Amino acid sequence: FKDQIDKELAKGSLWDPPFERKKGHLSFKLGFKNAQTPMEIDVNFLNDSPHIFIGGKTGTGKSILLHNFITNGSLRYSPEQLRFYLVDMKGGLSFAPYKALPHVAALSASSDREYAMSLLELFCEENAKRQSVFKSAGSTNLDGYNDLMTERGMKPMPYLFGISDEFQELFKSNDTISRNAGSRIEEIHKQGRASGISLILCTQETINDISRTQVGIKIALRCGINDSNLFIGNDGAARLRGIGRAIANTSETGEERFNEEFVVAYIDEKKELPKYVEAIREIYQKQNGGTDASDHLVYDDNDLSAQLPLWMEMEMNSQKDQQFQKGQHYIYIGIPRFFRKEHVKFRFHRDYASNLVMAGSDWMTAIRLTGIVATQFLSLYNDSKVYISDLQSTENATYGKLECLTAGGGVSYTRSKELESTLNEV
Repeated sequence: FKDQIDKELAKGSLWDPPFERKKGHLSFKLGFKNAQTPMEIDVNFLNDSPHIFIGGKTGTGKSILLHNFITNGSLRYSPEQLRFYLVDMKGGLSFAPYKALPHVAALSASSDREYAMSLLELFCEENAKRQSVFKSAGSTNLDGYNDLMTERGMKPMPYLFGISDEFQELFKSNDTISRNAGSRIEEIHKQGRASGISLILCTQETINDISRTQVGIKIALRCGINDSNLFIGNDGAARLRGIGRAIANTSETGEERFNEEFVVAYIDEKKELPKYVEAIREIYQKQNGGTDASDHLVYDDNDLSAQLPLWMEMEMNSQKDQQFQKGQHYIYIGIPRFFRKEHVKFRFHRDYASNLVMAGSDWMTAIRLTGIVATQFLSLYNDSKVYISDLQSTENATYGKLECLTAGGGVSYTRSKELESTLNEV
């Protein structure tokens, strides 16, 4: 697989011509059945369930299997054909390299159950929206709709894959999130097929039995007899030996005669994966005139502020270029908590109701937020002036942190004893 990927990337171009596929089908190379025969998974959006369930013990190769789905899918299909929504419920770094992948619409490295729940809600909303659009266009499924759009010279819709690692964390507690997650997953399983929406759910243990009854493709890596029966419907995975060995089963009842054993192709997460992602990104930008116009939403518990400065710069430049109503601008104050396209913002305008109050005990975040707001005012209004009065105790670790903003001009920074004179000046 490494040689094949290197050869693909060495050509310097991808997706031209598009990978030949059957209508309503996407296929993904995951490994080898034997030394000569690759293992490909056919995801059928026409007749079968296009959803995938992956189970196995910790350390058996589940994350590597997901890397094959994402990497090889990205090599075959362009970002206009295929987009990924990635959720790592472990809050780890498995998906971190994909921040730069043009196919990734959203990425969350967070154990926040509400955040993962928002992906399911987003997919349900997207499914309803697509069904309405298809009906208006006189089509019944994604490929039929895209054919019409191509004939009319309009932009097609991509297939959407929501991939969740350790999704069972959603069901750890018997609460509203658990109940809603179950109903949302069932809704997507039943209705997402025609809309080109698929879920890939990965776990090391099964709490609720959704695998055999609601997904068309079940994959199990090495595990115990009970888990094997829950994952694929038979005990075949309990007899597997070695890391990376897996069984795929596409029968509704999980009959053992439908087991397909294979070895997952190995991808080094630290060395090879970042290199592949960067190469795909460079090729995509080269083929698109150096730009990437797609939306990318990254929420990373390990680096919460990573995306905000870039968005601030892009959005403020956009506001300056557009004919906004005089005196009205958007101030960006954070990345979204949930899977949405837009960052969190508020509208500032010259009106009596245009004040902002922040309350809370997280001083360091409050200081950063104040600095972000001040910086944007200065960028949006060339002649603006920002007055910052620091009324904290001098013993606070955050005291005086924003005084650095005065170096660029436009900021007046005063301590508590000077508050009266500052107010008088304003």
